[in-house]
Amino acid sequence: MKRQQREGESCGCKVGRMIYSYELTGSNQQLIEWWTADDAKESLRDIADYFNQNLLRAELRRNGYSPLDGEIANIYRLLTDDGVSRGMETQTRKRLERQGLDVESLTDDFVSYQSIYRHLNECLDTEYVEETQSVETRRQTGKERIFALENRTETVTVDTLSQLVDHDALALEEFDVLVDVSVTCLHCHRQHTIDELIENEGCQCRQS
Repeated sequence: MKRQQREGESCGCKVGRMIYSYELTGSNQQLIEWWTADDAKESLRDIADYFNQNLLRAELRRNGYSPLDGEIANIYRLLTDDGVSRGMETQTRKRLERQGLDVESLTDDFVSYQSIYRHLNECLDTEYVEETQSVETRRQTGKERIFALENRTETVTVDTLSQLVDHDALALEEFDVLVDVSVTCLHCHRQHTIDELIENEGCQCRQS
């Protein structure tokens, strides 16, 4: 009886090896959808981050840990973001090591956006094609991506502050986090919310 080939087994690139090693079934289709979906095309850097977070999630589960919603993104940020303090990164690594993870090997397995691009193009034969979209669709898609980023920033901020409070590193009881991006037109110095700017199709001073 012919043995069924596991996803990524025949692919020699790093992304394919990680899919095989971490048993990320369905990853190839997910990568293609992220890259080509008309309604939500993602940047290669975003796709690499999502893929690496899947590696982290798989490794945590392999060690018997079930992460909460939003926890994976926060742990990944603490391990990879240049803006995170050395002390916070070290604390995160030690916590993961106590759970049985080989953090050094895990982070070495993280892939770059260049690796994602090569895998999509050379292994999956998938080419990014800019679809023809109406101006209104482009505005709506842009607004949704910015709002999604605001929500993600808010979630990470809440998680980080909560952890600091839990470890007595921050004196804070109940709190709210508000992330609200504003845009200042350098020509007339008017300040706009994202919603206003996009709905009004730009700054009024440039439309007159």
